[in-house]
Amino acid sequence: MRRRIRVAIALVTLASLFTIALQSLHLQDPSGLGYFLSTFDTYILTKECGRSFSHISSIIPGGIVLADDIATCGAKLKSSSHWTTHEAQIHFDELGYTKKYQQALNLCAKGGKEKCLILEDDIVFINGVSNLFQRIRFHMMFFNGPSWAYDCSSVGLGWLKTGQTSNKSLCRIVDKRSSLCLAQEMTTIDLAADLALGKAQEVCGVNQHRFLLVQHTGYRTVIRTDSIEKTETN
Repeated sequence: MRRRIRVAIALVTLASLFTIALQSLHLQDPSGLGYFLSTFDTYILTKECGRSFSHISSIIPGGIVLADDIATCGAKLKSSSHWTTHEAQIHFDELGYTKKYQQALNLCAKGGKEKCLILEDDIVFINGVSNLFQRIRFHMMFFNGPSWAYDCSSVGLGWLKTGQTSNKSLCRIVDKRSSLCLAQEMTTIDLAADLALGKAQEVCGVNQHRFLLVQHTGYRTVIRTDSIEKTETN
């Protein structure tokens, strides 16, 4: 009986501390945007900044665009100094999603932020700006690390490990410290992006978690889904 009371008191104490921490975060950064900007690099995978790109770029405050059609995409980005295309893209033509994911992960590893948000261009956010970044912060502040990755296009309790949900690559959150391993493993897996990413996470010891942040628009894909073009290393 006494043990149950002690456990109950401990749980109440933890819940109280958790609530106080959340309230403190809300007072310091009500929208969660400050946390997002200091913690995340964002990458959008697209062909020519079409489909839902305008929706995404109007909500996410800047990042890098991995596009096939640099000229068309660049023209659409002229009005925004917060979004840029990665210069390496000019050396490729009609990249598939797998190649784009690998490139985004490599850039993530070299970036200056702790986390990376990778988005395909056929999604819409299910939350408004008022609580979108709050939800991201809620999961990241307490449940994260190099062995944590999120599928943010599937329903789930973010802090619970779910197994690989490799059929969803619309929205992913990865840790910078594990992104290089993921990128390197994807070069050895001759599969589409979603399956290759799932297998790479298993090899790299990255646990899959999920919470719903975006929804698929249903637009037809316009980017080739070719597998990775394997390259020989010296």
